Amino acid sequence: MWKWKIIIILPYFIDNQLFQEGLNYAKGPNDCFLFDVKLEWIKEGPCAQIMYKVDMGQIPKILKELYNTFLPQKNLVAHGSYHERYLDKYDSFDPNNFKIVLR
Repeated sequence: MWKWKIIIILPYFIDNQLFQEGLNYAKGPNDCFLFDVKLEWIKEGPCAQIMYKVDMGQIPKILKELYNTFLPQKNLVAHGSYHERYLDKYDSFDPNNFKIVLR
């Protein structure tokens, strides 16, 4: 089973107070999010990453290749959550042909 997070890169000047203000604004009066949202600073070290231009249905196959072939060949061990970085603009996103970096 894969662990994953949805990550939105924020400007460096966003602190906890500004984050909470924005979060409260986004929630609106209903205060309904289907998931936990938190401000988290990620300290990353060396990582393996693959950039693809694929359809979304290929992601499990690509991750299987990363975890079961690439990492063992390089004597590397997975640690923590993997990241997906989408490189397409949200308003022209095509799930059958998009650019993504898997880390």
